[in-house]
This record gives sequence, C-alpha cells and structure tokens, in this order.
Amino acid sequence: MRELVKDDPIVQELFAKRKAEGRAEGKAEGRAEGKIEGLQEAILEILNARFPALAATSQVRQAVASIEDPEKLDLILQALLAASDEQIVRRLIPVRSPSVEICQLKKSFGLKPILRSVDLTLQQGQRMALLGANGAGKTTILRILAGLIKPSAGTVSVLGLDIIQDVQQIRRCVGFVGHKPYLYEELTILENLLFFARMYTVPHGQERVRELVRHVGLERRMHERVGALSRGQVQRVAWARALLHVPRLLLLDEPDTGLDRDGGELIDALLTEHIATGGSILFTTHLLERVLQQSDRIVILGNGRVVYNREIAGLELDELQRRYREVTS
Repeated sequence: MRELVKDDPIVQELFAKRKAEGRAEGKAEGRAEGKIEGLQEAILEILNARFPALAATSQVRQAVASIEDPEKLDLILQALLAASDEQIVRRLIPVRSPSVEICQLKKSFGLKPILRSVDLTLQQGQRMALLGANGAGKTTILRILAGLIKPSAGTVSVLGLDIIQDVQQIRRCVGFVGHKPYLYEELTILENLLFFARMYTVPHGQERVRELVRHVGLERRMHERVGALSRGQVQRVAWARALLHVPRLLLLDEPDTGLDRDGGELIDALLTEHIATGGSILFTTHLLERVLQQSDRIVILGNGRVVYNREIAGLELDELQRRYREVTS
C-alpha cells in the first residue's frame, strides 16, 4: 500500500482545517493506544453511509484494514466527513488495482465461441490455478492477458491497464510461459536473452541475462543454439525469457511441460521467489496435486464460463478431484 498522498492539492485542502486546529499530533497519540480498529470501523461506517458502492468493494475494505498508522486513520476520518465526491475518497484511500480484472469476457474464432462470458479477478500477490478440460478456454484467457490476441467482447485490465488501449505497457508487466517457447531456434541461449533484454530495455541487460542463465542451470550451454537443446532445456530458457524484465504478473500455460524432477523443483523455487517479491501468478495445469501446493485460489472453466471458484484453504485433494470431474464431465 503506497503512502497517503498528503501533498495532493485536493487532499491538502481537506486536511487544512484539521491541521490548523493543531490537534492531529495529540489525537494520533491517543488513537495509538488500542484504538486503531475503532478508527478503521468508523471510516467504514462513513463509507457505508455516504459512499455505499465504494464500501461494498473488498479492495477498499482491505485498503482501510491495511492502514495501521493512527494519525493517517484520524486524518482520513476527518477528511471523509468533509468529502462530497467519490474521486476525493479514492485519493484518500488509494486502492491497489487487481493484477487481473476480467468482466464478461467473450472470444470467438470465426463462428466458434470459446469464451462465452468470463468474470475473473486475480489480486496482487495471489496465485491462481486455472483448470478445465481441453478446449475450455484456459490458453485463450492467458493469450488475451499476454496481449497476444484480442478479446471479442468484454473488458480486461491488467494492473489497472486496459488490454486494448495499454497493451504495450501490459507486455512490459507480464511474463508468459506457454506451449511455444517464443525463442529463435537459430540463435544461442545468450543471443536470445540479450535480444529480449534489449527489447524490454532491461537495465544492466548483460548482467541480468547471465544471472538468469545461471539460475536456470544452463550456464555451460549458453553459447549453444536453442534449436539443438532438449525440450526441457528449451523450457528453462523460456522461463529465463519470461523473468528477464522482472514482471509483476506471470502467466503460465502448463509451465512444467517437458521438465524432469530437477526442473520441477526449479520452477517451485522460481514461483516462490516471484511471490516473495509481491508478484502474482495465473497458471494452468492438469496436475491437481500441484494445484494444492502452488495456488491460493482455484478457478475451473466449463463451456466457456467460470463454473467453480474458491480458495484453496481447507480443500482436500479428493474433494478437488470430485468437483473437477463434476464440472468438466
């Protein structure tokens, strides 16, 4: 959560009276003594009464709950009492945009509908498994989010950016590992990654490339052509390409395809590192055991729609297998 923007002119105006009274410091000391929750509740009550649409969103409620500085809470409370416009409130309580927000997404190829009406939200820092039978539309969703194909209808945003208007910016925020490696077979590992480093204008590209080559265990092969590598080695290079520009969102289409046990352990380590830095992950897999290990939320597609959506917490493997069979049969 970024700091409250006290130098914003609108926020300054709202805080002026409060600061002029000279009570902010004294109030803050009193509120700090076990009254943070009371301030948070008071803010939510005002939002419920005056801006019910905002108060109903989980992002706003989470934003309020994440502020633990009593002075900030007290200032927000006083400013809310004077605020009359929703945009002012949004400045007072800055909310992080979800990593992915999809509303009524549709996609057809020719006359064949693939996605009929998909609604989906992935929060920042969240790991989501996207499941479904072959042809359910999993890969199509990932390719739309990666900016590789356009939706037929609906709205899609990635980190608050529109998939149509801001697609170039989105590509710089996203790392994609798919069935195709998106590498040049005639170039070496090093040449491929240096090319993508230049394309993404990665700072200190040479150092970053060599660091990732070592990280994926291919340092001794960096001068070999990609076309001469095994399937598992190519997949490791694809992972290095996807991570090169330090993306905030990873889109992974069956990312463990072609990897041996060591490769699987490498992926686990890479995913853990990505989440630890605040990144988000949306991935597909047919390995339900992996879903329980590597995700926070599961979504199952059926007939071009979301037919199952729940958190992983408390979900056992046998229940997941049963529900998967039910919704995909």
